[in-house]
Amino acid sequence: MKTRRLLIGLMASVVLVLTLALFLALDRVVCFPVSAPLDTSPDWIATGEGKANNFGYSVATAGDVNGDGYADVVIGADRYKQFTGRTYVYLGNASGLSATPIFTATGEDVNNHFGYSVDTAGDVNGDGYDDIIVGAYHYKEFTGRVYVYAGNANGLSATPVLTITGEGPNTYFGRSVAAAGDVNGDGYDDVIVGAQACDNWTGRVYVYAGSPSGVGATPIFTAGGEGPSNSFGRSVGSAGDVNGDGYSDVVVGAHGYGDFQGRIYVYTGSADGLGAVPTFTATGEKVNAHFGYSAGTAGDVNRDGYDDLIVGANRQSKNTGWIYVFPGSSNGLSATPIFTAAGEGEHSHFGYSVSTAGDVNGDGYDDVVVGAYHTNDSTGRVYVYSGNANGLSITPILSVTGEGPASSFGRSVGTAGDVNGKGHADLVIGACGYDNYTGRAYVYLGE
Repeated sequence: MKTRRLLIGLMASVVLVLTLALFLALDRVVCFPVSAPLDTSPDWIATGEGKANNFGYSVATAGDVNGDGYADVVIGADRYKQFTGRTYVYLGNASGLSATPIFTATGEDVNNHFGYSVDTAGDVNGDGYDDIIVGAYHYKEFTGRVYVYAGNANGLSATPVLTITGEGPNTYFGRSVAAAGDVNGDGYDDVIVGAQACDNWTGRVYVYAGSPSGVGATPIFTAGGEGPSNSFGRSVGSAGDVNGDGYSDVVVGAHGYGDFQGRIYVYTGSADGLGAVPTFTATGEKVNAHFGYSAGTAGDVNRDGYDDLIVGANRQSKNTGWIYVFPGSSNGLSATPIFTAAGEGEHSHFGYSVSTAGDVNGDGYDDVVVGAYHTNDSTGRVYVYSGNANGLSITPILSVTGEGPASSFGRSVGTAGDVNGKGHADLVIGACGYDNYTGRAYVYLGE
């Protein structure tokens, strides 16, 4: 009997110890800082100036154009005043984004489509202020023109510090523009421009180098597509640093390749600039997939020290759309994607727009954002997938729907940078169809 009481007492002690240990463990789990996703409602909304302006057709971070420590955003309205086009920059601050733009610029003539493409240019002259680049692909019978505006303590230069014109009519120079990063490691950011209609829609891209005096007017790199109708250069962008060598790389999409199967090309940077031959190519899975219609850096989604690449194929599977993320490594990009996802239904056009979202939840992994502007009668929907050690979350951490049919919410998406200085990346989304193409843009703050 005494032995039995002793055993019962020992068992009770063990249970007590285990319960206490479990409680302490749970307490540690509960008390450990847990990262939260983006706000589910927009923290900032801006609306175009009138019907048919197409405000929000293009959206992007502007970087920090005035050097105040807050990221700013740039938004294009390419149909403003009979397709002349206008571009707007809104400044970040501790409360988010300013209600009114600090900067506006308007195209040179009707039908120019100024602002069809916009992006930060990075800091092209090394003065500590980020600059912006704007494309007007319709300029002078589709010759196209690109404009660079310089940042300064007051915002941006009232007039462009550089304009570059395409090689001839019907080339669509400036249909796509983007920051290229620093491809040659000289300390100045460079820019990339696409001209998808050049040479019977074979397409061509150009990279212009930054310097102490700004972007040079002569390209340091050009490349062309593999054949007519390829639309090489429909999408252009920085690929980040996919091989970890300290030089920025670039990606070019040719969605028309192989009966619109599509193909993307990555050119890696070096001390001499970009290599003449792509170090990586990937081709779409099916004809009419339009693989490469959108492409860009995904950031480092698995935190292995190498940047990854995201590619959209918005017409795959009867316009359902797919996206692919290819991981970087010391040898460059892997031929096998680390992540794929498909849209929710036919004609959603999932992957029409893709971008890194930055690190929206502060967990140390970069995230990605994907637009499906045609969902639900062009109401549109946007998805954010969270990075993790294995790549990206299987299900999105955020899914947001537009305000109503024909809004085209998600026609453009991008990271906004950190507009309020809270340490988390924020998100900018365009809905160019809102209210009879007046258009709207939205910013969702990271948490």
